[in-house]
Amino acid sequence: MDKQDHTSIFEALDMLLQREKRALLEGAFEDLIEIGTEKTRLLEALEAISPAERAPLKALHEAAGRNQTLLESALAGIRDVAARMTLLRQVRDSLQTYDAHGQKNEVYLATPGKLEKRA
Repeated sequence: MDKQDHTSIFEALDMLLQREKRALLEGAFEDLIEIGTEKTRLLEALEAISPAERAPLKALHEAAGRNQTLLESALAGIRDVAARMTLLRQVRDSLQTYDAHGQKNEVYLATPGKLEKRA
């Protein structure tokens, strides 16, 4: 593989990492599947490059690390939203009280899964 091929792989990977960063920042998570597939293809192409010619990878490695941090933050945010939605459903559907002995009682306000038909 000649030096020109190496450069095009490095440039393609750099552009792909920038695209991945935009997708993460914009919440376009559906784009990450296609980006991951392309990233895998480019990383496999990098295996053919000798270690001495991999100097440009340092900057790309740092960009990939920043994207990984963004991805972890996005996943944490999604988990927080899911937990909050679960809590809101519990509050909507039940009431928790404590009796004089400190025992917790839960009163269900709505029957889960029950549809009401009105004429």
